[in-house]
Amino acid sequence: SFAVQGLVEGDLYEVWLERPRRRFDGTARRSERVRATAGDAGVVLACSQGASIRVTVKGPGGVPVPDARISGGVEWFGPLGDLEIDEATGTYVARHLWPSDAETPYGLRIEATGYQPFEDQRVQLIAGEVTDLGVVTLAARPQLLVTVTDAATGRPVEGDRKSTRLNSSHANI
Repeated sequence: SFAVQGLVEGDLYEVWLERPRRRFDGTARRSERVRATAGDAGVVLACSQGASIRVTVKGPGGVPVPDARISGGVEWFGPLGDLEIDEATGTYVARHLWPSDAETPYGLRIEATGYQPFEDQRVQLIAGEVTDLGVVTLAARPQLLVTVTDAATGRPVEGDRKSTRLNSSHANI
């Protein structure tokens, strides 16, 4: 319990709990906003650990993707600090997420090498609940496998560092 002092009698206030900001995972709120008038007694703030998102990430053919990078946020994407991964199934659970309010959707982005990114800007978070997004199947990203060979011997060149830049019509290596 705590008391807020120095308020103007009869004025309406909004109160809520926050945690220190450490991640870009929405806001730092730990409770819903409660309206109260100065002088009210018995105001209750229900502290929550936030909402959670569960998603299973698979590639074409239903193969689990255990090395996906998942980010999320309300206004921009950032890393999800509390992320549990089941590599065998490709299931990810992100915990302790907070939307800025109940009406503002949360954005989620999933990226993995060899796959096209997936993005959903309409995830509704509900404090204290797990939003299960089910299975997200990432589309394969076209790839090009290049072997650099010695012109004289025809053998693969080992140990040299190569950089590749591809555009729609040609590649520079």
